[in-house]
Amino acid sequence: MTKNNYYYNIADDLAKYPDAWAVFAWSGRSTGKTYSTLKYMLDRGARFIFLKRTVEDVKLMLSGSGKIGSKISIFGADMSPFKALNRDTGENVRAFSIYKGYLGGFWRCDQDNQPVGDPIGYVIALSSIAKVKGFDLSDCDFLIFDEFIPAPGERADRQEGKQLLDLYMTVARDREHRGKDPLKLIGLANPTEINCPVFQELEIADTAADMDARGEEYKYDRGILMHRIQM
Repeated sequence: MTKNNYYYNIADDLAKYPDAWAVFAWSGRSTGKTYSTLKYMLDRGARFIFLKRTVEDVKLMLSGSGKIGSKISIFGADMSPFKALNRDTGENVRAFSIYKGYLGGFWRCDQDNQPVGDPIGYVIALSSIAKVKGFDLSDCDFLIFDEFIPAPGERADRQEGKQLLDLYMTVARDREHRGKDPLKLIGLANPTEINCPVFQELEIADTAADMDARGEEYKYDRGILMHRIQM
């Protein structure tokens, strides 16, 4: 991203580093990281897992809609991350609960806000991974961890880096057995501090700190792209 192109476009990173198995992009707010990433999924018809840290995060996202498998109703404010994309593109993508409020999905909807066809993606909480282990996610091309760096005052489990990689490996192995392309991991964040369990688990926390100190924008090593978005 340059000063002439204020908003982040993940398509540029994925095109420039096609062999990257993981892409981590971080910056201040309002640079379009989540917007760009979800638009990329829609434009290419890629199925994805949208990962949040806690069950509460997922329940909030699902709070404006009903449960798949029962009579669907839209009864509250749209808390889906697709809200801005729906407004700007004419899409109508909404989030619905699949199981007990901690597993949900995203569906394209008709004019009455009723889901149509198969889900385009799923939403789950990192803290509830053990509860959804039997759920087949091998049809997903991307694993998107939104806000992978905890916000100030937000408590992060020290094991969440390991939990993330365990989830990645589970889905990646299932895809490999089906002869599919490798799963790509995308991490997006608006940090005030760089250090986090994910970077620690991948042993790139020092690299991220050095990038911040030196004002470096990109670092690529071991198939991991680190993009400190300059504003």
